[in-house]
Amino acid sequence: MTTAKFITSPKVSFIVAALLPDLGIGYKGQLPWNLKQEMKYFRKVTTATADPKKKNAVIMGRKTYYSIPPKFRPLKNRLNIVMTRNISKLREEMKEELAANEEILRLSNSLKHTLDSLTEADQIEEIFIIGGAEVYNQLMAQNHDLIDTIYLTEISHNDKLDMDAFFKLDTKLWKKSDQQELTNRLRLKGLHEEFQLTDNQQNEFTFHFTISKNVTNPNTSLIKIEGVAGKDDAKFYLGKRIAYVYKASKEVRGSKIRCIWGKVTRVHGNNGLVRAQFKHNLPAKTFGASVRIMLYPSNI
Repeated sequence: MTTAKFITSPKVSFIVAALLPDLGIGYKGQLPWNLKQEMKYFRKVTTATADPKKKNAVIMGRKTYYSIPPKFRPLKNRLNIVMTRNISKLREEMKEELAANEEILRLSNSLKHTLDSLTEADQIEEIFIIGGAEVYNQLMAQNHDLIDTIYLTEISHNDKLDMDAFFKLDTKLWKKSDQQELTNRLRLKGLHEEFQLTDNQQNEFTFHFTISKNVTNPNTSLIKIEGVAGKDDAKFYLGKRIAYVYKASKEVRGSKIRCIWGKVTRVHGNNGLVRAQFKHNLPAKTFGASVRIMLYPSNI
C-alpha cells in the first residue's frame, strides 16, 4: 500500500450563450444579439473566484479573440489563452499586444496540453472555454471527459434568426441541473444575489441562465502520489484500488469510520498526477486529505 493526496484542481467549464432550439451561437463571426445582462453575467462568472488569491483562465480561438473590441482585450483580471494552428504567425501578428500583456496573455497550439498544464497550476481556480464553435465542438467531440460544467445561457426569439455557427451538445453526456445547483455555484463566487436566473428579457429576446453537468465523469478527483513525479511512473498505478478513509459524525454498526472506494482510471499530465473515480460523492473536506492506494489491481 502507498499513500497519496487529493489535490484541488481547477474545474474546466464551457460558458456559452446559444439560441434555441438549434443552439446557434453566431452569424458571420458576430453575435446576433446584444444583451447587457448576459454580457455582465459572462464577465462576472469568468472573473470572480471563491479564493481571492487565485484567478480564472479563459481559452478561446483566434477568431473569438479578434472579435473582442481592442479596448476590451485581453479580458481583464483573467489569464487569456488564444488557440491557433499557426502559433509563429499569430505571435508575429500580436507581438505588441503580447509584449504589453505578458502576464495575462498567451498563445497555444494544443488545447489538450493547455488544459493539462492549467489544471496543474496552483494559481488558477477555474478554466473557461469561451469559444468559438470550432473550439467548443472539438473539445466536446474528442475530450468531453475533461469538461466538468457547461454554463449555458438559453436564448429565445419569436423570429427565426440566421445562424451559421452552432454549439453541438450531446444530451446523452450532459444533464441540466436544477437552479439551486447554479445558485450554489454563484454563491461560492459571491454572485448569487446579482442575477435573475430565468425569464430575463431584452430587445425581444428572452434568456435563462442554466448549468449542466457531465454525466460520464462523476465522482472523480485528481490524486498526487508520493514519490511519483513523471507520467511513466504514474502508469504503474492504473487500475489500482484507492480508498478514502474518514471519520463520520454518526455511528453505523458501532463505528464512525467510513471508507469510499475508487479506482485509478488514467494518468493526468506529465507531472505524476492521476485521475481516480470513486463509487460515491466525495465530501468537500477531501481536498488535501490523504488516501490509500492498494498495490494490486482489482475490478471494483
